[in-house]
Amino acid sequence: MPRKINQEASPSRKLLGLFSLLLFSGEWYSLPDLAQIFKCSKQTISRLLEEIELSHEAKIERETRSRTCFYRICAPKKQPHVSLTPAEISQLVLCRDLVMHLLPDDLRASVARTIRQTTVLLPEPEQRCQAMDSYIQVSVRGQIDYTPFHGFLDALLQSIREKHVCEIEYLAANLDQPKLHEIAPMRIIAYREALYVSAWKVTPKGTPEPVHPMLLALHRFKSVIPTRRTFNLPLPPSEAEGLFGLMPQEPFKARIRFDRSVAPGVAPAKPDTLRLLTVG
Repeated sequence: MPRKINQEASPSRKLLGLFSLLLFSGEWYSLPDLAQIFKCSKQTISRLLEEIELSHEAKIERETRSRTCFYRICAPKKQPHVSLTPAEISQLVLCRDLVMHLLPDDLRASVARTIRQTTVLLPEPEQRCQAMDSYIQVSVRGQIDYTPFHGFLDALLQSIREKHVCEIEYLAANLDQPKLHEIAPMRIIAYREALYVSAWKVTPKGTPEPVHPMLLALHRFKSVIPTRRTFNLPLPPSEAEGLFGLMPQEPFKARIRFDRSVAPGVAPAKPDTLRLLTVG
């Protein structure tokens, strides 16, 4: 979910922020969603939507789901004329090279082909070689071959985009047999040399309700079956706050003693002292 706007923001800033969010994200948002993002009332959001429509600068689409109205801005029918510079394409190549070792073979080829196709947007065709030059080499201790999991990754990415619940078989590290789960996949996370799926475990029938968050290693999936059930859930708290792998628990106090040898890595402190850290 986008970062929340300052509650003291002026009406004009909220209007501009709402217009930008709907225009550039292409996603559906409900009034409660938008009110939470911009820290204002649903009535204020309704008024801002009316102002956008009255400006004739954009057409707002509406869609009702389970008695809740969702909004987004229609994509323009005519595509704008766009050009890229060699430096901008080089940045895409940089991002490709940083994650290429994590991708299945077919997806690697697709990403490479897509970036090559962007060179048609260069104003000078002879700049293509310069734009596609690669200066990055990624070294890893070991890597997982995700080629056998390409179908799972495609199904999960599509379910994330379309907000569909998935039935999965998952073999946890401490189990001998896979277990069945129904999940609402939220996003794919690359951490070190592996891919993970951040998801909610959801109720099996009716409107999907969150049971608890799950962090699942992609290489432990045994099957992924998208269903027709759709969800509208926020990111799990740990992922929304950037706390990868930390599941919410009841807070508790602890005192931890560190050896002198690791003191510099724990906190800015003199290396000849022991640090006592209290967390709560």
